[in-house]
Amino acid sequence: MANPTVMLILVALASTAGLIVLAVLLLGRRAAAREPSCGRCGYAVAGLPTFICPECGGDMREVGVLTDEFRKRLSQRWRAVLWTLLLPLPAVVISGAIGQFVQFQTTTSRLRLPNPVSGGYRQIELVEVGAGYGTQSLESITIVLSTLAAGAKPELHVSPRDLSHTSVDPAGRRTTLTEALTARSIYDWMRSAGVQGNTDALLAEATDVMNLVRQDVEAGVARTGTSGMSNFRGSAALSVGGGSRTPWWFVGLATGVWLLIWVLGLRRIFARRQRRAAT
Repeated sequence: MANPTVMLILVALASTAGLIVLAVLLLGRRAAAREPSCGRCGYAVAGLPTFICPECGGDMREVGVLTDEFRKRLSQRWRAVLWTLLLPLPAVVISGAIGQFVQFQTTTSRLRLPNPVSGGYRQIELVEVGAGYGTQSLESITIVLSTLAAGAKPELHVSPRDLSHTSVDPAGRRTTLTEALTARSIYDWMRSAGVQGNTDALLAEATDVMNLVRQDVEAGVARTGTSGMSNFRGSAALSVGGGSRTPWWFVGLATGVWLLIWVLGLRRIFARRQRRAAT
């Protein structure tokens, strides 16, 4: 979510900008109705018998005379400049507010199960990623095995859709199995990673992990709570993190819409001059 203080500042800037634009437009209309005046000081010079301005002494043949048409052209250019400079303020505020509803959210949970009863490895870590717009769904499951060998952490990647799984050893070699994951599959994977220990204890630990995977697959979301695992002596530790990002399609759509609004605004500003010239 966007910082509320930043949003309030942007709203205040956009409101101030709107008042400035309104004031400039009103002053521009008022100025356009004045008589021809000195190009240096703005003194009204209609009907003067000489080319010398009585206010500033400037020669109007050199400093020029501001006519209604010149003022109108200047007013149009100022409108175009102000439109270009000030449009980004409401564009940022409005796009930022709408963008909060299309944020792509991600959640990563890490559940650590340390000190297994079997003693054949250090711990098992269950890493799950949920993602989506608004409502998140479980996207991936990874089981990480910390063996007794220093630095060795083989992984088992599980698909939440059909429980097919791919094992990755510390050397990066991958083995994919299409059948659904079971407690026996986890046990065989642990054995293939070099885990030693009592068969019954290892199967019980694999069953605990499989039950956790099954619960999260049925819920369809990443894990947000812990439960006691009787086959692990250490306390389960859960950490949950997440983030959000604005999807690229929204950025492109918002940019295109505001560019169109900017072009239409410029066309409207200069179309008035063309209509006046035609009449």
